[in-house]
Amino acid sequence: MRTTIFFQRCNRRCAGCHNPDTWNIDKGEKISVDEVVKRVLDKKMPYKRVSISGGESLLQREALGELIFKLFNLGYDIGLYTSYEIEDIPK
Repeated sequence: MRTTIFFQRCNRRCAGCHNPDTWNIDKGEKISVDEVVKRVLDKKMPYKRVSISGGESLLQREALGELIFKLFNLGYDIGLYTSYEIEDIPK
């Protein structure tokens, strides 16, 4: 069991995408990283596992990095789904 966080926005538009509703930056809910962390903690899930998906979360690198840092420091196992190949992931 994992908690999944979906990021809004994608410029990749992969054929067969299972989340095309996340492509548009004007949809979704704009919330702070601290609010995302609070919502994850409020779930009180028995396992500290989070999957981050989208859209393309790497388009929001600053917020993504902050989120991963905070959750990791709280002891969470973090999985990141992206449409990039490993060698194409921005540093």
